[in-house]
Order: sequence, then structure tokens, then C-alpha cells
Amino acid sequence: MIPRRLIALGLVLLGTLRAFAHDPGLSSARLILIGGELRATLTFAPGDIEAISEGNKLNPALLAALAGESLEVWFDGKATRPAQTAAHTLENKDVEFTLTYSAPGAGRLRVRSALLDRLPFGHRQYFTL
Repeated sequence: MIPRRLIALGLVLLGTLRAFAHDPGLSSARLILIGGELRATLTFAPGDIEAISEGNKLNPALLAALAGESLEVWFDGKATRPAQTAAHTLENKDVEFTLTYSAPGAGRLRVRSALLDRLPFGHRQYFTL
């Protein structure tokens, strides 16, 4: 039989170990529908953009391409492309995509954040409309 002191020592040692898992990422998608125009702002942490870029070197052209494919939008069941896109790095190193869609008289809106599938399991996105 194992002495009680040895069991107690083992429990104390196990209790001092740390878990080194990291929290899943969090991005945001903020959409505003104003006067026939949908404006979207998506923000990602630097590590998330690196995961999305799949090892490709980050540069303005790659960020612009990612911005253009970051959101899928349908108005009244018809897919639409953004009229304007932009990508830039914020002071805190986050990456922000801005997209503008023309939405004259649309009655129904469907939105899909297209980059989430390329992020690690457990990633969350805060979405506001």
C-alpha cells in the first residue's frame, strides 16, 4: 500500500503544474446598414491573419485580397460583391478590413464570414448589425 505522505506529495506536485493551452482567437465583424449601403468592418488579431494567410508573407496586396474574400453577402437571395474594399494594420498590430456594398431597397440580408473556416478550431467572432 502507498503511504499517505507519498500520495499527498504527489497531489501537491500535480497541483503545481500549469496548463499551457492558449485561448482561442476572437475577431469582430461590425456591419451597419445605412441608406442603401452596407458597411462592414472586420478586425483580426495578427496571429489570426497569419493563420488565414497559410504561411504566405503578409503584404498589402495579400491583405487586400483577403479583405475582398472575407465576407459573403446576399441581398434578397442574390450574391453581391463589395463596391469598395480596404485593408490596413492598426496601431496595436490588428488588421482591419473595411468593405462597402450597395444595397438599394433590399428586403432580406444574408451574411457569411468567409474566413472563419480558415481559423483554428474554437475561434469566435463577435458580430453586430
